[in-house]
Amino acid sequence: MATPVEIDYSNRDFESIRAFLVGVARATLPDWATVGEPSDFGTLLLELYAYMGDIMSYYTDRVAAEPFLATAVRRQSILGIADMLGYRPIAQQAANLQLTFTLAADAFLNDTVEIATGTLVQTSAQRAENAIYFETMGPYTPSPLVLGGSVRSGTAWATEGRTITEEYAGVSTGAPLQDYTLTNAGVIERTVSVLVNESDGSSVRWDFVDHLTDAGPDASVFTTYMDENLFMHVRFGDAVSGRIPPINSSIFVDYRYGAGVEGNVVVGAVTLLTQPIPGVTVTNNSAGVGGADPESIDSMRYSIPRASRTADRAVTLDDFAVLALQVPGVAKAVARGQYYTLVHVHIAPVGGNVAEPGFSTLKDQVEAYLTDRVMVGCTVSADDPQWLDVEVNMTVHVLPTYGQALVMSQVRQAITNTFAFTSVGFGTRISIGEVFRDAVEVVGVDYIELVTLRPKGGGTPSVRDIVPTEIQLPRLADADLVTIADGGLV
Repeated sequence: MATPVEIDYSNRDFESIRAFLVGVARATLPDWATVGEPSDFGTLLLELYAYMGDIMSYYTDRVAAEPFLATAVRRQSILGIADMLGYRPIAQQAANLQLTFTLAADAFLNDTVEIATGTLVQTSAQRAENAIYFETMGPYTPSPLVLGGSVRSGTAWATEGRTITEEYAGVSTGAPLQDYTLTNAGVIERTVSVLVNESDGSSVRWDFVDHLTDAGPDASVFTTYMDENLFMHVRFGDAVSGRIPPINSSIFVDYRYGAGVEGNVVVGAVTLLTQPIPGVTVTNNSAGVGGADPESIDSMRYSIPRASRTADRAVTLDDFAVLALQVPGVAKAVARGQYYTLVHVHIAPVGGNVAEPGFSTLKDQVEAYLTDRVMVGCTVSADDPQWLDVEVNMTVHVLPTYGQALVMSQVRQAITNTFAFTSVGFGTRISIGEVFRDAVEVVGVDYIELVTLRPKGGGTPSVRDIVPTEIQLPRLADADLVTIADGGLV
């Protein structure tokens, strides 16, 4: 009877499993002289077993790690944890920009043309599916935007994405918790609207709620969620939390979908009317801002524990800030207040542009969201961020073998990134050493002389750390960054 082989369960990768199998073969089959040699066919079979063992060990480890927020790597696992804890991940956001419509010199001299709400424009692209689309939404100048005669141009705000109306989702089966997937990926948050042609012949517009559990059994409500493949789902109730669409009812959905962060296009990128109007041209005189992809895994790892600690209630000032970040479109938030009866929440939108027309609406949404979660007698005010403008002046000494222009461009980009909206938060301190480090790390820089680093118009000393208050965001305008080159190849 053969002696049982003692298995070392610490052998979990290909090399260690292969070495173990070769060792066992040499011990039990001494006549197998070529075991372990690459040309031996038996060795190939051992390597196949080792390969399968490596794969099975990997999946065993992954299965053990996926249930935990800190170690999960699959988006589906993170979304499941978020749903279990009642956290609603932030979905895709649309960019906004300002357009200028212009008439050709010989167009509409004795006639007019109106640029209506929802006019579709796009960036140029080799293929239509690669274009970024925008729809006009106002405000318009003039208002309404009617061109012709002496009015040769006008401006309009536009939002990224395209509108889908009355997409047929399906027929209700009468089952609880019915779930329907929308056709297009990249649905923009809170643009979904549901119309149900019910079996009694009536057409009912159902209302959106964040959580079905907040609704009563007779409420005509639905909720949405995005799966791991970035497709939006519409879900109905179970007659306990939200009513069930009557059996054989037809379900139609309106929504907007877009390209997320790709909508943050540069000035001049939008050049085409999707449905051309002879004599009318368009371009964007501002860059797209505010576009964002669905919340990333890393962001959810950060946000889920903090949101869970609030228990969906705002008590401390940190609670107000954390909950404000759950409102789609809010990128940064901080709360302040001396008394619990009045709390000011300063918010900054995705992209940081408070001039876009949707920012006022965003503040209203934050106030409404927080008002439902505060103690009785507390009033919430959503306020603009306060900006701390910074000026920087430096002389950059370039190494002799490097091009001066390229190095200077990279230095300017490095310092711009230091103060970028995505790099700072409310109250973020930026030290002298940080500015030195970011500039000197550019390849080709010998050393720098920092002449000015201070709040704009800040007087003396001219070089000091930037220390915002708790409700200030530091920022650096391009005009406030002066770099003087010395040395290098001109």
